[in-house]
Amino acid sequence: MLFQMDDIFYYMGSEIVIMIIVSIVLSLIMIITQILVGAGTLKWGLEAVDGKDEGFGSRLGTVFVIFLINSFLPLIGLFIGWKFISSRHDLNYGESILAFMVYQLPMLIILLVISLIASGIITGIVFLILYV
Repeated sequence: MLFQMDDIFYYMGSEIVIMIIVSIVLSLIMIITQILVGAGTLKWGLEAVDGKDEGFGSRLGTVFVIFLINSFLPLIGLFIGWKFISSRHDLNYGESILAFMVYQLPMLIILLVISLIASGIITGIVFLILYV
């Protein structure tokens, strides 16, 4: 036999560790990017419904709390997020739903483009590290 199973797992071990590290780093980058881009696009949502905007820090706090709530309570967190937007930015419930949709749609498109570009770059780097 050319290789035994232990040899195969030994050689694959370093590749698996590199892939796990790359996936964790990419996930953290996407989470931070989602919060920062969301804070930027929430401005568009608040402008669409004439909501109170106290600056980037206020929007960042709103998006961060919504992100945390939706991470742990996906469906219920949606309703809590709408209520949080309405109470924090002086909107009624319907306006907060509209502001939420106006900020979510551009954010999702921007994050999709960023993730496609980042995954291509990361795949190229990992290929260079492992196979060149």
